[in-house]
Amino acid sequence: MFIAYSDASVRDEETSLGFFIVFEDKSEIRRRIVVHERDNNVAEAMALSELLAFLKYYNLKKGTILLDSNGVKAQLKKE
Repeated sequence: MFIAYSDASVRDEETSLGFFIVFEDKSEIRRRIVVHERDNNVAEAMALSELLAFLKYYNLKKGTILLDSNGVKAQLKKE
């Protein structure tokens, strides 16, 4: 089991995507990726996409994913 959180930050000339995963044994994984995206909602969606790709690659299926983007949440509800 894990708890994961994805987020993005658009500041001046740098946009950072990130995710953070905490496992039951308290071990952690943190990733930060710098991209050239100016739209915050797109950056938030990219951060979630990177997290999901990481989880899929390492076959991590049992956990909870947290995110704080209303735009991404609205898009997920539409689908």
